[in-house]
This record gives sequence, structure tokens and C-alpha cells, in this order.
Amino acid sequence: MRTIELTPEQNSVFDVDIDSVRYTLDFRFNSRSTIWVIQLSVAGTVILSGVPAVIGSELFQGHAVEPVPRNLFMISVNGDGEDADFLTLGQTTRLILIEEGDNIDVFTI
Repeated sequence: MRTIELTPEQNSVFDVDIDSVRYTLDFRFNSRSTIWVIQLSVAGTVILSGVPAVIGSELFQGHAVEPVPRNLFMISVNGDGEDADFLTLGQTTRLILIEEGDNIDVFTI
């Protein structure tokens, strides 16, 4: 399992390498729905936009566009199951990548 560091600031943009592909993840806070959403890009091309960064499901599950990274999850650090608000992204929640061979049951994360 790999933890991908997040910072609690609007328009948090960073690159991450997953399965030999460099992805750009752009986290933006949607003040209307009060959740963080993700824009996913590869080599400057936006693949997905507006994906909710919420606890409880694989982030890009159900999106068939390739290349989309699999096994990325938002988890609660303190176990309360609450999604991050504007100030707490990366403090009360973490982004994790479950890698092959981790033997982790995603329902217990």
C-alpha cells in the first residue's frame, strides 16, 4: 500500500506515477457540494473531471476511459468515515494506492 500525500489547500495539483504512467491529480474544493473533486490528466490531456474524492469507494471505479488508475481510495485517518472539508484534506483523510500483493481487504480500510 502506498500513501499519496495531500495538502489542505485549494487547487492542490501533483503528479504521481502508477503502473508506469504519470498522472496529474488536481484536487479542487466544490463549495456548493462541500466536497473535494478530482481532475485526472495524463500528459496534459484531461481524462476525467469532477470525480468526487469521497471515502467508501474506489475513486475512478466505473470509469472505462483508458488509462485510468485503479485501486485508489480515500481513507479516514481517525476512522470516523467523514470526508475531508476545505481545511482537512490530507489531515483527516489520506489517498492510498493498493498495490498488487498487498493482501488488503478494501472493506476494512
